[in-house]
Amino acid sequence: MGIWVIMNNKPTVNKTKDEYGEAFSAHLLEQYKIVRSAIVDIQNDRNVNNRFLFTILTSLLAISAFAAQQALTPFSANAKIFLLFLLMLSPIFGVAISWIWIRLNNTYHEGMRARYEVLKEIENWLPACPFTREYEIRGSNYVSVSEIAIRIAKVFIFINVLFIIIFTCYFIRFLFAGQI
Repeated sequence: MGIWVIMNNKPTVNKTKDEYGEAFSAHLLEQYKIVRSAIVDIQNDRNVNNRFLFTILTSLLAISAFAAQQALTPFSANAKIFLLFLLMLSPIFGVAISWIWIRLNNTYHEGMRARYEVLKEIENWLPACPFTREYEIRGSNYVSVSEIAIRIAKVFIFINVLFIIIFTCYFIRFLFAGQI
């Protein structure tokens, strides 16, 4: 039983064929299709969001690299301070966006898990149980897309924290030494 079923103490299918009538099987199959369609929609939304956030995070890294390159060229002190500020701000945004990415994928993962539980419960009333069977035969090496995205976001957090440390040290050196 899924979390939803346990929490609400309600079965997913709450009527028998005799209680519901002749349209039971047809209506159940239609509801199964609706749940399956919702799962596909969540997968598509997750994939679009993953691509978007990955693009944003790689762009922030590119901005950091560009600002670092520019900070090493001869500029006025005010321009260097602006570039160093940008160098420190960009990775801070990167950490925040990575954290949002992790939260978003945890939400998608939980939503998918709940919908698959509902789908599997409906399958108990249908002649075949393909998704239940898929979960049974899935190997131990299986990693969900959400889990992979979370791992990638953690790598971005690590890189951005490293950049924050390096750029902060660089900024402090600039302020106290008066040069770069």
